[in-house]
Amino acid sequence: MNTAVDVLLTQFPSMNITATNGDYGTMDTSTDGDVDIVTDLPPLHLSVSVYWLVFYIFVYGIIIFGSIIGNQLVIWSYIIEPKLRRPTNTFIVSLAVADFITGLIGIPTAIFGRLFTGPYVCFAGTRPFLYVMAFIMCSVSIDHLVLITIDRYIAVTRPLKYPTIMTTRKCRIFTAFVWIFGSFFGILPLISPPANPTLWVCGLANYEGSTVSIHRIGSVASIPVILFFLCLVYIRIYIVVMKHVREQSERIKAHTKKDDESSAKSAMIRTTVTTSIVLGAFAICWLPTTLKFLVEVYVTTTEENLFTIQTIAEILSFGNSMALLSACSLRVSESSSQLWLVYTLHLTVTMSVGMSTRSATKESATMIGSNAELQSIIESCIERVLDRKLDSFLKKVEENTRKIREVEQIIDSQSTKMKDLQTKIDFLQNACNRMVKENNDLEQYSRRNCLRIFGIPETENESTDDEVIKFAKSRLDVQIDPSEIDRSHRIGKPGSPIPRHIIVKFLSYSVRQRVIKNRRRLKGTGIVVKEDLTKYNQSSSRSKETC
Repeated sequence: MNTAVDVLLTQFPSMNITATNGDYGTMDTSTDGDVDIVTDLPPLHLSVSVYWLVFYIFVYGIIIFGSIIGNQLVIWSYIIEPKLRRPTNTFIVSLAVADFITGLIGIPTAIFGRLFTGPYVCFAGTRPFLYVMAFIMCSVSIDHLVLITIDRYIAVTRPLKYPTIMTTRKCRIFTAFVWIFGSFFGILPLISPPANPTLWVCGLANYEGSTVSIHRIGSVASIPVILFFLCLVYIRIYIVVMKHVREQSERIKAHTKKDDESSAKSAMIRTTVTTSIVLGAFAICWLPTTLKFLVEVYVTTTEENLFTIQTIAEILSFGNSMALLSACSLRVSESSSQLWLVYTLHLTVTMSVGMSTRSATKESATMIGSNAELQSIIESCIERVLDRKLDSFLKKVEENTRKIREVEQIIDSQSTKMKDLQTKIDFLQNACNRMVKENNDLEQYSRRNCLRIFGIPETENESTDDEVIKFAKSRLDVQIDPSEIDRSHRIGKPGSPIPRHIIVKFLSYSVRQRVIKNRRRLKGTGIVVKEDLTKYNQSSSRSKETC
């Protein structure tokens, strides 16, 4: 038994393998139910001719070199240049990282699986590991392509709201989602392990596990869907850009020379060509890959023809990317030198797509984002929107000014009325004060013959007239005839612990004055005689006493 078979028996002891003599041996398969069992195993050997090997080394050497060096420059430029650390450039740097990993790991391992045949390389249990990194990075890269396209769409159609829509936090969240989703889709072939890990799947033998089938179907179906989506988005971008170019051209016609008008027309032509390049490059890059997947599954052909179809599909996409790189480099020559360098390097990044091939759309999208022409169009769009907003604002200001003037006139009119009313109020207030004073004087005059006597003990069934006469005679030595008293009574609720005071009204003012003159004799007796004052005079008297 040869060395390769010994290794396989050590790793897979349950495998049914029989050895044959010869340098490479022969490989036959027998059917045990639905599972193929390897009965004769060739050692690891080169599966292509020397010419194909030289061709692969030359083409993919350029691709790998450009991918690694170009993406390193993009990442390094982003790190050392603070001006490039904008939120949307997060997508470019993330894409550069994915392409760098593709060129460093994904493409070499995938090429190894394509050029060599032998143990482990052709086993259903181990072969997917050669392509999983390329699958993951290509899926992540395609998702970045869609994300960058959406970003460009928002930048062109909503230039004023763009900074608030694509914030740094949102860009990082979108980038993380792209990596998670792309990684999950890329590892689908590894999720469902084969029933027989040693099943031979090289050449025309294709292992169709459940998740492998899902991954293949998803890859085939997603390409037309993404192409249709990009067509819609770029058609919309094209319409918006052309609209702005026409408006700019109309302004040029009204204010500038014909040379400027011709430059506007040339800008329209360049925009049309750019959009055509974007959509055409994506179709050329991806549709052959879709055809390759369909041929692998549904078309019966020889191993040599299948290998040729796979190679042509890959070379077409890579060659298109390289051709588009040159075209885009020429088309962005009007940009600033720094942005031209960074974004041209980003176009070089796209050569690292791996075996599934990257669309040139992202190069064109990046080219559009860095093109001075698009920047001028966006500035024109912003200027137009600002002019419209400014006109609307000025109209509102003028309208508000008119309303303010009307309100001022109303206020002036009302102010005059208020002054008149205030004059009337002052007059009425003075009249009211006079009336209050006169009323108080009249009320006080009506009380001119009244006195209030505090401290006279209260007895049951008493006569207040008698109490007053008795009090005046005993305490004040004043003789009062009962006929000189008009009336008297106590004030307050009966039964209170303190004797209620007596209010008495004399028939003549002279009797009242005799009592007032002799009230000094009441000092220290606990009895007090006071004038009967109105409430207003009482409050005035208290204020004077307080002062």
